[in-house]
Amino acid sequence: MFVPIQYPWEAVSAMNNIGEISENNRITANWNSQIVAGKNVSITSAATGSEFPTSILSEELKILELPGPTLKGDTSRAIVLDYNNAKQIEFTYYTDSIQEMKSQQKFEHFFDRTMNVMLFILRKDCLNVNYYKSKNIYWDELLKLLHANPDDDPAKYALVVDLAELSELSKAVDRITDQPKRMLQRIHDQERVQKVREVDTKCLIDLARRPGSVLSEKAGPKQRILAIKRKENINIMENRVTKHCCALAVKASERYLIDHKDIHKSKRKESVVKLQKECKRYPIKPTFTDVFSLAAPCRQPNYTLMQNADYYKVWKSYVQLVRNEDLRAQLWQWNRRMWTDFIALFLVDILSGFRSAMKSEYFLEINQKTVFGNRKHDSGLWFLSDVLPGPYIVEPNSNNPGTLYFINGDHDSIIGISDSLSELTLLNADYIFIFIRNEVKTVLPVYGIIPSFHYTIPYRNKYVGKMLPSLSKNISAFNNISSEWVCKNGWVLHANWENTQVNDKHQNLGKGIKCYAHEVDPDYHTWPSKRENYFEPLLNLIG
Repeated sequence: MFVPIQYPWEAVSAMNNIGEISENNRITANWNSQIVAGKNVSITSAATGSEFPTSILSEELKILELPGPTLKGDTSRAIVLDYNNAKQIEFTYYTDSIQEMKSQQKFEHFFDRTMNVMLFILRKDCLNVNYYKSKNIYWDELLKLLHANPDDDPAKYALVVDLAELSELSKAVDRITDQPKRMLQRIHDQERVQKVREVDTKCLIDLARRPGSVLSEKAGPKQRILAIKRKENINIMENRVTKHCCALAVKASERYLIDHKDIHKSKRKESVVKLQKECKRYPIKPTFTDVFSLAAPCRQPNYTLMQNADYYKVWKSYVQLVRNEDLRAQLWQWNRRMWTDFIALFLVDILSGFRSAMKSEYFLEINQKTVFGNRKHDSGLWFLSDVLPGPYIVEPNSNNPGTLYFINGDHDSIIGISDSLSELTLLNADYIFIFIRNEVKTVLPVYGIIPSFHYTIPYRNKYVGKMLPSLSKNISAFNNISSEWVCKNGWVLHANWENTQVNDKHQNLGKGIKCYAHEVDPDYHTWPSKRENYFEPLLNLIG
């Protein structure tokens, strides 16, 4: 039994609408990011047999997160799932159209900006996830690093900036393309008898098959026979890697420059522009034109790539660029989960601003949390689930203080705090704010929504337009189910990559439920000046 859901909060109403798969061995449906399924139902990828990220919804049900389309190939159009190893479900993504290509370009722009922020957080100057055990970083420190801009450069960090600013790559490519390494290649070709220097078995067999009894007769009127020639060849692995490295650098530069098209004075941007021009120009030198492109990325270096100084510089840059492209392709499929990681960072920033605005006498953080990130993302997620800041004491000096908790909304995180919170898993929220005062338990579920680029424009507009009414309906359903928790608010943090019209809030007058939808700008430089615009859901929660 299973049911696909459009929005995460529909898990509440989906519990009453779970159905069995049809008798047909294969069904086709439109893709949704999540599936509510029975606890014992087995759903895996038909192509790989791999399982999907799963969380518990209730004693009988679970949530499965499905990947979106890949960047290319068959899985960019549909994903086929094995259902209980007996039947199959095919979720279709989209069909090609000019409009969809335009949508994808807009989405790519937004996606790359978000991904670069996450990579900035994880790099050595911030969390340094490869060596995080050696140093504790608290959220306040991380926010300072995020908002710090010591060189006052409006352009943001990206991998291509490192490659451009170091300039090692462009200098090495310049020298390589001027004097590329050559290799003598033995080839079979017709050669005048007088110039023949080397033959092998193949040449002798060819000679034997020719008519005539002596060499001059077998050579024919042109006096040529098959022989081994030696020819210089520059179309070798190290040169092809160099050419591919330049192509990847140009691609990364183009994405970066599109992202920063409105910035006119920036040292980072200038360095990337220079890198792009050089990586376009160097490979088309007359000395390098015989080098072909690689059909697929090189994963294993040869001796020259590791031992030659210039080629090694190219190889180091190449590995970074290939890994970045691989990572980008992976995160592309799990963009919703990456977005939820991103809004965790955003919410911590909002809480920091909220705490400052409320003053410590009113809003006191009990202890600081160390921020931890995984070395490798877990289907789009990097942050560990138990590192969110808090709890906070609200009005600590009053006779009636309250406690505010900020936690992950998945089952394991909730149960890890207390079994008494188990009902909150029904909300299927990405994050939950919990406020307790006078034994009244109020919750604010938070959801990250990033409308998929493969939706048609009419469907995407409909999808966004129905978010808040649907959320209000499902919160009301949760309140009817819950025995001790009151949910009077819902909060959607929307990745509005297409500038779709979104109402700031929707109120169901019959139930008194307020649901908020706010856009989140991937440019974190804008957050401090806009923080107060996001305080209302928290203020409404704590009264």
